[in-house]
Amino acid sequence: MASPFVQVSKIDSELGQESLERLQRSIEHADVEMIESHGNVQYKNRSLDNLVLPLLRSLKLQAIQHGK
Repeated sequence: MASPFVQVSKIDSELGQESLERLQRSIEHADVEMIESHGNVQYKNRSLDNLVLPLLRSLKLQAIQHGK
């Protein structure tokens, strides 16, 4: 079993913080398709996609290479 990987990113821009807050508000009201046995939530449609992308861009994530 692969070990879990956790990356902590700091949101240090106003745009990133606003993106996070918009996403959090939207998640509270999004339609849920199902909750998986391990607790992950699947949403009915892709309505959150346009809220997630700006947040990910603000985090400036780095590519992760597994298995090396």
